Amino acid sequence: MNKKILAILALIAPQNIVIGQSSHERLSIEQRQIAVQLERLKILIKEIEREERKRGNEELANTLIEVYETIEDSNNLVLAIEAVAQQLAQKKSSNALEQQALIIERLQELLDMLIQREKIQKDQQEEKLLRERKNAIDSFLKRQNAIKEKISNESITDTELKEASSLQKELSDELKEFNQQQEEKGIFSNSAESAQKAQEDASKYLDEGMQEESKKMQQQAIEDLKRAQDETQRQQEISQNQKEDNLLRNVEIEIQSILAQHKIDDLAMHEILEDSEKPLKRLDQINLNKIANSQNEIAIKSDELLLDISQAGADSFPFFILQLMQDHNTISERLKVFRNELRDSTLKLSKDLILSWEDLLDVIATERERKRKKMERSENQEEDNQEEEEEENNQETLVQFAAEMQLLKRMQKSLGDRIKALVNSKSFSKNDLIQLSERQNELQLQYESMVRRLQGSDEQKTREEL
Repeated sequence: MNKKILAILALIAPQNIVIGQSSHERLSIEQRQIAVQLERLKILIKEIEREERKRGNEELANTLIEVYETIEDSNNLVLAIEAVAQQLAQKKSSNALEQQALIIERLQELLDMLIQREKIQKDQQEEKLLRERKNAIDSFLKRQNAIKEKISNESITDTELKEASSLQKELSDELKEFNQQQEEKGIFSNSAESAQKAQEDASKYLDEGMQEESKKMQQQAIEDLKRAQDETQRQQEISQNQKEDNLLRNVEIEIQSILAQHKIDDLAMHEILEDSEKPLKRLDQINLNKIANSQNEIAIKSDELLLDISQAGADSFPFFILQLMQDHNTISERLKVFRNELRDSTLKLSKDLILSWEDLLDVIATERERKRKKMERSENQEEDNQEEEEEENNQETLVQFAAEMQLLKRMQKSLGDRIKALVNSKSFSKNDLIQLSERQNELQLQYESMVRRLQGSDEQKTREEL
């Protein structure tokens, strides 16, 4: 429990950004869920408090009232939950451990949701800070260019020169204030500081009528602002890559859990269906129904992965997961109303799913490695050779394409086996063939999309070279 609270506090704590997506809709959903969970927790506490008071357990009942009031009165939900945990921990001697366990379990659920919400809020806050910073620097740069252009005019009048001097001082003061505000938010940039000092010198030179020296300082400020602009954009890319990598890591963990669950189901299926001549007993069908329910759970978990994997910026992953989800549903439906002629193809499909999930893990690992290298290049962009960077990008694109193609190839082979098994079976429905035909069309479209993506990468490189 304390580790969970520390995790939340770490997420809430302000982070420094040395300048070198989560959606609002999803955050709103998280907040509503937390509100619902909190109300359920309060109702549960009141119900148990009344029951315990009826039983004469005044000590526990009074503790629960304290817990309820702590949650009700506190403006800081995290600290309220920490206080609740401490209050419950002090009552270990109570004989009502079961009721305490219910409350702690609900607190655990609430803390998990809080951690997720705080993570989303932290990501949104950082994205907003960097976006606002970039817009501000763009504005400073535009205004500095305009002032330099104005004093570069050979026919500039004394009045216009005085006006330019006033604008330069105003811009320097605004940038100084902006830098101070950014530092208060934990954002530091040597380039922006250098730009402000150059603007300050440019303003002094203008006041002294030294236009050429002022223009040199203005040009220095422009170059520094461009560096600050590039640094902010680079930090935005790094933050986005980190967010996508975290999402992919979470997806990896979920897939590993799905794969472990499916391997258990696969082993159980083979034990029941291994002997094709042996008629199924009633217990066998009951166990097959349990496996069918488990396969349905896996399909639901797969569906839940689609949102995270889509936000991770991986083009092909949603398609692959959707196909695997449909295959788990197919196994579930077959096991609920088992047909012996589909025994072998069902077992084969189950084995193919193991291999496909393993292939998908390899594809995700490849994608994470590609993003990691891209992030490292963003962090050390000034030191990189542009040609070497382009070559590395091309190699990584090919590696990713090859990994995705391997998974697509396995899906195509699995589909071919299913079509062959269905045609050779004694009875099959027209709907079965239509479903497999649609799957074939989807695989073909995905292949064409992958090829276009690869060709598009080559065309973009050619345009950049031109």
